[in-house]
Formats: sequence, C-alpha cells, structure tokens
Amino acid sequence: MKEQKPVPHKQLYFVSNATTDNVAKVLVLPVYESFHGLSTKLGEGEGRGHYHTFIKRPFFYTNESSFQPVIPRSIGIFWIPWSAFTGRGCSLEGYLIVAPHYAPFYLWDIYNNLEDQSNIPLKPLSIEESDSMLIQFKNAVNINEISGNSSSFWDLPGKEPITLIFSDKERKEILAFIESSIITNK
Repeated sequence: MKEQKPVPHKQLYFVSNATTDNVAKVLVLPVYESFHGLSTKLGEGEGRGHYHTFIKRPFFYTNESSFQPVIPRSIGIFWIPWSAFTGRGCSLEGYLIVAPHYAPFYLWDIYNNLEDQSNIPLKPLSIEESDSMLIQFKNAVNINEISGNSSSFWDLPGKEPITLIFSDKERKEILAFIESSIITNK
C-alpha cells in the first residue's frame, strides 16, 4: 500500500482579492482521480485501465484551523522495478473551494501553492451571481454530479463529469450551508 506525498499542514487564509478581507468560512471539496488497471512509464492511456474523477470527504474550513485534508492510498503491485503498476491508484488532484459571494476556485498545484503562500485570493461575485452559483451547486449536490459541460464554470480541469460522493450527514451540512447563503428568493 502506498500513500501520496503528504499535503503541507498549515494555516491558510482565503481572502477577497478586491479588499483582502478574510473569508470567514469556505467549503473545501477535495478532487480525486482514481485509476484501476495496468499503468507503465510508456503511458498506455485508458486502453489498459479506467480513470474516474470524484469529489469526496468535503470539509468546512475557517481561518482559525490548520489545513489537513485526507490523503488517499493506492493498492497494487509494481513490476520490473518501478516500470509498471497493476492495481488501484488514487491521487488527490486539488481542491474546489466554494464560498458564498465568491467565484468557485480550483486550488490545483497543491504542493507548490500550499508551500508558497498562505493567502488564497477569491474573486467576489454580485449577489445575483453568487445565488446563481449556489443554486447550480445545490442542483449538482442533489444529483451527485458536476457535469462536464459546467466544469469551466466551477474552474475545474477537463470535460468529464465529476461524481460527488457524500455521506447523508455531509450532504445535509452542505445543503444547509447553501440554503443559509442564498440571499434572493427568501
């Protein structure tokens, strides 16, 4: 069993890029990619295995806490010293940051970005834009998927659908967070 390189545990500050004010609470959605099959340094691509992108283990983050996400593990066998791998691999690709009144932000180069900076700037949205984003996210939570067509809206890489894997408790907390943040139509 192999574990991915640990993410630096440090205090992060999500801030408005317009005012540099702290954003009190954000929803952090870890984005993972899993692979099962045969992989070599030659890069066979999907013909020898299957890839799946998903979001799992969401958590709320405030500026008073240390950023400590769960790191996935991979299980398999390496063949011909480190040239081929058969098994199931999972890697943490980045984090989708969702905060009311701010544009979604994908924190991707996690090792360099988290080492080099403590302030993560978020772009403010108007009330209408924020409510629209939150309603779209609520719909995605209810159907367990962010569609490939909307990945650019969410600042996510790729065009494939991303599965949302939440426990009932996580889903209820996320939906309550969304509902309490929508300003119009109340």
